[in-house]
Amino acid sequence: REECNKALEIDLKVKAYFRRATAYFQVHDHESAKADYEKVLELEPENKAAKNQIVICDQKLKQFREKEKHIYAGMFNKFAERDSRHPYSGYEDGLESIGEWHNEMADGMMTLQQECEAFGETMPEPKTNNHGRKHQEDD
Repeated sequence: REECNKALEIDLKVKAYFRRATAYFQVHDHESAKADYEKVLELEPENKAAKNQIVICDQKLKQFREKEKHIYAGMFNKFAERDSRHPYSGYEDGLESIGEWHNEMADGMMTLQQECEAFGETMPEPKTNNHGRKHQEDD
């Protein structure tokens, strides 16, 4: 492939593009191979070998995409099946549900005001309701 690149720097030769495309194909870089075979056709529109190789590249790319689709579908199906059997398996060390909260959980935490001061920020201004009055703070 390196030699083909050097040859192309010197002169845009059909043979160099074809050889580089073949090198790409051998390492399963079918997109790059197809691009080079298409360049061969630009320079030499009747090149049957390049036309055939483009068809083969398209087939390989399609096979790759199908295989990839099945792999990902299998992964998602596997995880979905596992989650359906054990819906809370990811929460063993945490809360069982979002609603499970106790005030003791906040013991030792900074207030919002202290946290803002620690980061050099200020508390946002209270929002107003639809009537232009500030919301009442619960004390």
